[in-house]
Amino acid sequence: MAYNTELLSGLQGSATGPFSINPNLIDNQDFSLLKCKINSPTAQPVTSLSDTLNVIVCLDEGDADIFRIKVFGGGMNQFFNINGDFFDINIINDTINLDYIEVWSLFNNSLEAHPFHIHDVQFCVLDIEGTPLVPQLSVWKDIVLVEPFQTVRFITKFESFTDSVVPYMYHCHVLLHEDKGLMGQFIGR
Repeated sequence: MAYNTELLSGLQGSATGPFSINPNLIDNQDFSLLKCKINSPTAQPVTSLSDTLNVIVCLDEGDADIFRIKVFGGGMNQFFNINGDFFDINIINDTINLDYIEVWSLFNNSLEAHPFHIHDVQFCVLDIEGTPLVPQLSVWKDIVLVEPFQTVRFITKFESFTDSVVPYMYHCHVLLHEDKGLMGQFIGR
């Protein structure tokens, strides 16, 4: 189910609050997204679940080599930017060093929420607004929601692929936002 009636103001699909973002007929409406049809059982079904979860080990902030700050600006029928820069395919915004551990601070200085995604790596969220996460949320991710006027910090290590010519992207996962400039690119070395 899509529970749009439960969305906070400022999120896509919400028509509540002082701002309605790209209003459409399904704003503030609950609806079914997916219907699952169960067929006959498999030959070797899973009949029990473990009582323990896998231990997720995130990186230690004390081991970080680089700290980066990304400020999201603009919006409300304007173009978006990161650190004052609008996306330009001819500009490399960052150069990443292979095997470096990095902490990124994302500050959303806009009235719209941004699900932030970075290509090439997963990351662990360190804190939201300076408040450490509960252990259940301290897992590897590839998207994090940054609410309006909120700061989210994450840690990651660039250790698998690099390319010094073809860039990787980081961007808001709302297509309209990245089309309006909320996107950057990085190369590796």
